[in-house]
Amino acid sequence: MYRKAVLLVLFCCVAGAVSIALSQEQASPPDPETVKANSVVVSIPTDGEFYFGKNRVMEADIPEKIKQALKDKPRDEQIVYVKAAVFVRYGTVVSVIDAIRQAGFDRIGLVADKKNPNVKPTIPAKNSSGSRDTTLSAAWAVILIDIKSKTQLKLNSKPMLLSRLKSRLQKLLDGRSDKTVFIRGPRKMAYGDVMKVIDIAKSAGAQPIGLQTDHLE
Repeated sequence: MYRKAVLLVLFCCVAGAVSIALSQEQASPPDPETVKANSVVVSIPTDGEFYFGKNRVMEADIPEKIKQALKDKPRDEQIVYVKAAVFVRYGTVVSVIDAIRQAGFDRIGLVADKKNPNVKPTIPAKNSSGSRDTTLSAAWAVILIDIKSKTQLKLNSKPMLLSRLKSRLQKLLDGRSDKTVFIRGPRKMAYGDVMKVIDIAKSAGAQPIGLQTDHLE
């Protein structure tokens, strides 16, 4: 189901923390296989293994590879796709996205590809002091989804099951002019589990969706 998820990424700075805002306004391919052959694609089949196109590369070399590949393209065509297996750690994907952003490219498509049947237990996210951080939601009057495990999370600090997220989120968003929703997950969580929450938030009407990347273990 989440193999077909492709999202365009925009970046913003919220409360001093870099966040990844996922926008549905731009057109993007509906399936990983439809990404054109000449597209710039960074693949992460497993943690610690990176490919630029069909060639295996070091993570540190990815920004320069992208710069060379896109140097002759107009700004509005400088799109990079990050295609990761759903069980790659969320933190690995975030690191690659951040490196691409720092290289000067802020149009990034996220592709989730279901391949690996194994997944490690998730670890709850904490801030630098070891406590839960809800200041992002409070200060900016946006909705914060804090992922705790594959089935449990917190919606604006209130514990709830993943199965109830869509209905609860729809009620929160109903009538709001600002439908921004931020999602936070532990770096060691499987990328596919974060994408599942993103998909639910989209279906509930969240727009835009942000991935908080600060204070993640």
